[in-house]
Amino acid sequence: FLAMGKNRQHQAEVDKRTAESDTEDIMNILYTSGTTGESKGVMLSHAGYEAVMDAHIDRFPSFNENDVVINFLPFTHVFERAWSCWCLCVGAELNINLRPQDIQMTIKEVRPTAMCSVPRFWEKVYTGINEKLAEMKGIKKAMVTRALKVSRRRNLDYARIGQKAPWWLETQYKFFEKKVLKTLQKAVGLENGVLFPTAGAPLSVNITEFLHSCGINIVIGYGLSETCATVTCYPQPGFELNSAGTVMPRVQIRLGENNEIQVKGPTILREYYNKPKETAEAFTEDGWFRTGDAGV
Repeated sequence: FLAMGKNRQHQAEVDKRTAESDTEDIMNILYTSGTTGESKGVMLSHAGYEAVMDAHIDRFPSFNENDVVINFLPFTHVFERAWSCWCLCVGAELNINLRPQDIQMTIKEVRPTAMCSVPRFWEKVYTGINEKLAEMKGIKKAMVTRALKVSRRRNLDYARIGQKAPWWLETQYKFFEKKVLKTLQKAVGLENGVLFPTAGAPLSVNITEFLHSCGINIVIGYGLSETCATVTCYPQPGFELNSAGTVMPRVQIRLGENNEIQVKGPTILREYYNKPKETAEAFTEDGWFRTGDAGV
């Protein structure tokens, strides 16, 4: 009874604070890395986060409460923070890895269906898998080589653009998926994998192709702290390799002077904390946020 009373008391406080809040209130202030100058406090609103949640639900409607997610990037980074909010929003199970150096062991314990990460992580996965392949010999190596060739053709030439593979290719793929690919995925703890967003820096095309050939669905994206993470990412299906995907729902993009990427939408920061001059300089006269990045 005491526990029930405390729960009611806590819920009453949550209800009170919710009633007093507004979607335009600041949800958090995240600081930029400061690689091109002094670090700035990016003020992001609840409304901006809600728009991000809606945009990702539209882009990935199959991601839901059945998914198991592992976190290992810092919550001070907008990518992990917004991603984790989305996971909780759709009811997915979120597992927190507290020590970054333990992530490879933790993945094998959790066996996640999804995880956001940076390219460096996948570069290590790529190296690790290739080291195992280099140790193989004879029939085993020939079978794995054939499996990756078939899988690459099926996943990148057909599934990537939403087309059904020819029956003879699909039949081979199903065989190799069961006999070879699942074994490769299981070795790194990703045999249940469905969705693996990566951002923060480019991931080479050959590594992206290789991981998709292994049946690991890498989703490359682009975004900033000021845009509350994702501006573009791979659609499912229909993505182009050597790109950062297509524009997210509710977000607009245009190219300004010198091909500068400029963004507009409800996910954009309100202002930089205590920096009115920098805030004014970050926007064009007609209200577009200037990313400082070049695009085509």
